[in-house]
Amino acid sequence: TYRRHGTRCSGIEQEEATFPIAFADGTVLGVLAVLIAIFVFDIFKHIDRSALCCLPPLVLIVNFVLFECRRALQEARQAARSTPGCKGRRAESESISRTAQAEEPSEPGEDEDKARFVCTFRVCSDFASKAARRDVEEQAASAQTADPLEGAKQDDLAAARQLRDSAISRLQTAISGWENAVQANNTEAAEKWETKVNSAEEKVERAEEKVDRAKVELDRAKQDLKEAKEAAKASVPAGRVQAGASACAVVAVDFGLQHSRMVVAAFVFGVCVQAGSTLLKDFGGELPNLDDRFLDGRINNKEDRSFLERETVVDQVLAEMNKTTETKGLYKPRLVALWSPRGTGKTSLVRHLAQSKQYADSRRCGRLLVFDAFELEQHLSTDADALVSAIIIWHLLQIFHDYTVEVAPGQNVVFERRDFGPVLQLLEQSGSTPTPSGDSVLSWIASCCKSKRDVLEQWLSITEQALAAPKDCPRLFFLDQAELLASESKGQSSKEGTKSTLTDISSRLPQQMACFCTGTLNLMKDRPASEYTKLVVCGLAALAPLSRDAADLAMKHWNGTQYDENVLNQIVLFSGGVPRLLRYASETSGVLRSTAQTALNEMSRCLEESYGSAGPYFSDPDIASSLVLCSAVRWPTADTGLYSTVPGTSTAWSEIFNAGAAFPANNSVLVPRVWWCSDKAVRQQLEDALKALNIRLDRLLPDSLQLVLQSSQGSLARGKPWEELVAHSLAARFHLYCMQRKCTANNTWAPFLEIYPTDNAHLQMVLEAFEVCWRDGVSYPQSEASVSDAAGHAIMCNVPSRNAHHDLLIPVKRVKCGTCEYIAA
Repeated sequence: TYRRHGTRCSGIEQEEATFPIAFADGTVLGVLAVLIAIFVFDIFKHIDRSALCCLPPLVLIVNFVLFECRRALQEARQAARSTPGCKGRRAESESISRTAQAEEPSEPGEDEDKARFVCTFRVCSDFASKAARRDVEEQAASAQTADPLEGAKQDDLAAARQLRDSAISRLQTAISGWENAVQANNTEAAEKWETKVNSAEEKVERAEEKVDRAKVELDRAKQDLKEAKEAAKASVPAGRVQAGASACAVVAVDFGLQHSRMVVAAFVFGVCVQAGSTLLKDFGGELPNLDDRFLDGRINNKEDRSFLERETVVDQVLAEMNKTTETKGLYKPRLVALWSPRGTGKTSLVRHLAQSKQYADSRRCGRLLVFDAFELEQHLSTDADALVSAIIIWHLLQIFHDYTVEVAPGQNVVFERRDFGPVLQLLEQSGSTPTPSGDSVLSWIASCCKSKRDVLEQWLSITEQALAAPKDCPRLFFLDQAELLASESKGQSSKEGTKSTLTDISSRLPQQMACFCTGTLNLMKDRPASEYTKLVVCGLAALAPLSRDAADLAMKHWNGTQYDENVLNQIVLFSGGVPRLLRYASETSGVLRSTAQTALNEMSRCLEESYGSAGPYFSDPDIASSLVLCSAVRWPTADTGLYSTVPGTSTAWSEIFNAGAAFPANNSVLVPRVWWCSDKAVRQQLEDALKALNIRLDRLLPDSLQLVLQSSQGSLARGKPWEELVAHSLAARFHLYCMQRKCTANNTWAPFLEIYPTDNAHLQMVLEAFEVCWRDGVSYPQSEASVSDAAGHAIMCNVPSRNAHHDLLIPVKRVKCGTCEYIAA
């Protein structure tokens, strides 16, 4: 700059100008060194040791850049010193400058720094060479240790096949029982055995899936073994290349020694961190493939499906879970249980909760445990403490799969994903093996997991050390298909609750560990009191079917299929809004406008594949007619008391819901119309049963397809079916009232408000004065009926008379005086 502008200044001014240059020199180089050190360190955290061969050339490049910067700044300084001076002390300053230049080559201690730098860089180079050789040795060792891994996968396959064989054996037993019952003409026993056959078939299918999955894992292990052997062979020349690269790094000593020291320090620190990078320690980020580690393969819903009209349920679950984790002084574990029939979205609820932002910290820190009770079905006789320990160990193996974790000082465990059965075997084996060797997981279990308390503490300490989990990060336990654990009774608790494997496992968990389970509806009804000796159960209302709008959104989300308005209405009507039925209806051939018939066929296929257990209930005329009537008029249901059984039968609603023959809907019941409407034999059976009650099925539940296709439209065309629907609904509710109380309709008088409950104050005041007996159902008089006629026991419908003064005449009896009369509607 001085030369370019021909500036003349004194020696003092030169010195004063040199100070900013020197300061800029040190500042720029210092900042560059720090930034490069941070950058290199950040790279080291994300590469493995096999990438160390590129470090010496990287340092060479960095030093070359720093050298060029330093040389440019030195030229600027020398230019300032050699610029012609002005008057006064210019000559003196130039003399001082020349003297300084002549004496500049060596500053005090710089030769020692240079020797120390060369030594340090050679140490770093040797370290990189040793790391390369060690990596070669580890790759060769991995080729040898892959054989035990393959053996473990073979054991998993054998266990899966054993599970399948056991399921097939149960299926054969169920088929044999069904055949014997059929030969003995025992219809009731045959139906029960048929239900068991259907259940056994589902279990065989699941077992086959586990066998297929184990085969894939075994093939993957064999491929890993092959790749490890090839890598071991190819790593020998790679080690030589690394050693050559480390030797060339010494050349960097000649470039900018002072400003390369920080980079060398960063290089040494990076190598040290990289040398232990297989250990997962104080990791503050998020593990990759979280969905796979927490959800996929651990619950039967591997897709992120639509989750609609469940906000209220989600809020209830979160509130109850938070009550568990935030309440101090709990003296018993709390289990939040949601029981709903198959196909209503329970597993989607589990998935939604596990992925929710409220539980993001627990998910990232490995404190969220998601488990499918199907894994325990073959181990129900195992001690509950052992099951809890195995579940947590299995969870840790899933979470830290492909990572090494330091579980104790000097003890590193290579975590590898395993099925639950082998994990339970390891736990049992660790107690009988004094000093297990060869399997680091087995050694860890034997040394650190001697009791359930030890396992729970390991869960806390490992996630704290490996994932930097805060101590107050809550532990959560989500359990799907919990009915499999609640199916077998294990006696009675002192609080009069029926004990089972589910209650045993839940009562063994920490008191402030939030637990949530889902399952089919029946198996906990009448089993728990809300409070056990060592457990508290908090039950939630069952999931209701979807509304029409939610069904539309769900089907568009699943398949993007656009439906005509009338077709969509038919789908919702015949499916009852059940999510699984809607799912089948959406999986049509991909046409933009699916026909109603195609959708009905798909839903009928769903009945055959997923709800085979519902069939026997519709083969029984009494149960089938009662189910259809209850669904048509939204008859109340309850877990206990008068409304806990299907009217006219001893069958509990819980059995109906578990079989999928009906679905709970806002304290009532809903039967998908496709269950019976598409089956001509069942439909004819229902028509005959209701005809005896003088109730017409086609008027109580009109065929919507025929209504849409009929030629006459308008308010009048809609009015007549509506009148008939009201009349037959009232008659149906009266007969259900009698059936629920197991009394005959001939001599039963029911309070009008029991048949027609209403919140309207005026109607309540008017109707509370009447009783009704509609034993003769609905009648269609040939001539117009009027209020002056003698009141009978049938609701008179004047639909045949086009110009009738009253559409309906309803017979009633006054409570006070016993007078019978008609009231018009």
